[in-house]
Amino acid sequence: MQASIWSYTSGGWRYGLCLTWDIVTVCQTFTFSLATFEGDLDEQAALISAVGEQADAAIIITNQIATFAEDDSKWLSNVEYLMKKTGEIPLGLYETPEPRRRGLTTDMVRWIAESGRFVFMKDTETQLSNLKEKIQAATSIKDSPLK
Repeated sequence: MQASIWSYTSGGWRYGLCLTWDIVTVCQTFTFSLATFEGDLDEQAALISAVGEQADAAIIITNQIATFAEDDSKWLSNVEYLMKKTGEIPLGLYETPEPRRRGLTTDMVRWIAESGRFVFMKDTETQLSNLKEKIQAATSIKDSPLK
């Protein structure tokens, strides 16, 4: 088994292996690449497209898609924009617990599952009942590739 996450910077590809249990479990057959940063959505879309040529999926970091002053509808709108600008590249979500956590609601998880574009999500939910709701929301969508 090989689990790897690569990230792309202006200086080229950088290896960033994440050996947490959840990453290793999900990455058994995929190579993921971190592909977002805070700021311009068109630049993020270009980076997603670039890493999509090199990896099985491009990872969107949840706290990089909208500012914390912007609400969930703005986050969803920005993700939808990125999806339109990047064709059919499979996507993943990586929720960072620190330094700024942008957790997704159950409705947001359902929306990403319904999109058919997301193959991976790393969640940092700490409440078991909320995590169960998110899992149910994602798995209730027939044929969703979200894992």
